[in-house]
Amino acid sequence: SNHMTTTKKRTRRDYEGDLVAGLIDLMQAGTNPWQREWTAASAVPHMNLTTKQPYKGSNPALLELQMQMRSSSLPLWIPGGQGKARGWRPKKGSKACCICMPMTITKDKLDDQGQPVVTNGEAETTTSMFFAYKGGIFNATDMEGDGLQDEIDKALSLSPNRREPERLRQAEDILNKYELQPIHEGYRAYYSPTRDQIVLPERRNFLSIEGYYATLAHEMVHSTGHASRLRRDGIVNFDGFGTDNYAKEELIAELGSFLVCTRLSIASKPENHASYLKSWITRLKEQPNFLLTAFSAAKNAANLIAPEEYDNVLENKSQLVAAV
Repeated sequence: SNHMTTTKKRTRRDYEGDLVAGLIDLMQAGTNPWQREWTAASAVPHMNLTTKQPYKGSNPALLELQMQMRSSSLPLWIPGGQGKARGWRPKKGSKACCICMPMTITKDKLDDQGQPVVTNGEAETTTSMFFAYKGGIFNATDMEGDGLQDEIDKALSLSPNRREPERLRQAEDILNKYELQPIHEGYRAYYSPTRDQIVLPERRNFLSIEGYYATLAHEMVHSTGHASRLRRDGIVNFDGFGTDNYAKEELIAELGSFLVCTRLSIASKPENHASYLKSWITRLKEQPNFLLTAFSAAKNAANLIAPEEYDNVLENKSQLVAAV
């Protein structure tokens, strides 16, 4: 914190500041970290290499950003302590990453006068949940040690052996369950907050079926912000595409559709989509904390479209158990 003149103890690392700075660097280089083609490595979910557990919630989007900040292509992560137990060490100069963890805080319930509320001699409490960054996690490319490469190879071979048609059919089935289905007309893809309508060009106008689904997922995420659903500010108080207020909504749609596509095992590169990199850069420089709130809004949106129980990226759990 810059208002303190002297700091005796080492201050906690500002993960948010690092993430925002890294994201701005990528965007200034013209890279959007959440739009990627489907590759063999992306068939493997972001997961903990020591436990083989895939990361949940908004963490795949958070880890994707950090993976790209490192120019790594391995979605494999090792908490420092677990690595140490295996004899793996961070390489010299490598920086730890972070994930988002739910934390709970319990406080005394207060009345209008600010006094604790007491019932039958017991102070009443309220428990609220929030998300905070938990650090100390390293990308697999940033660690070294005996047996690490074998473990990486084993994890990369865990990708599901579903063929393309099956993968796409499952994705379509899930998107078809969402309450708002698109109408097809014209040559623009957009969601109209005033009419609560998703409009897409005909399928045949897309270069690839995955490009069509990624575009559909993006517009579906926008639609989750409608007053009848999650009531997000950028949609409920819509003031026009391309406005400053809408920039945050666009970032949420970008993150949310990345999460949806990851859960459905499809590429997250939408077609005929404007890029909002410039307005995001300005916005992030003004309000860095806008990133964490966008991750959490994106997760809530993705859950309406492709709830995590559909997450069958590694549906063959026996394969996993054998590898652990």
